[in-house]
Amino acid sequence: IVTFQQQVNASLLQTARISDPASQKHALSAIQAVGTVVSAMLALVESVSSKSAVAQMAAHSTIKLAMVQPLLNRCQAAQTVADHYREPLGLARIQIAQAEQNQLMAGF
Repeated sequence: IVTFQQQVNASLLQTARISDPASQKHALSAIQAVGTVVSAMLALVESVSSKSAVAQMAAHSTIKLAMVQPLLNRCQAAQTVADHYREPLGLARIQIAQAEQNQLMAGF
């Protein structure tokens, strides 16, 4: 999962260089959706993994969450989570913030 997240994040960084606004919006939207799914999967893995296993995964991560956070569309991510789980948008925002904080604290 960590390798997949790194590949998605690398693609996100490369996508930021697209000059056509319509193409950039479309690509970022697709990558945002994938990033949301990968973050959810990573949170699940972290919840069932030992602290040493999580630390080892974070140590091997070459692209960190802090590098791509400015490129993420938080509104779209929250709406995706809210729609998927059929929950209020405010709750989805809180869950995303908690998941991001957990990933940052784990070293991702």
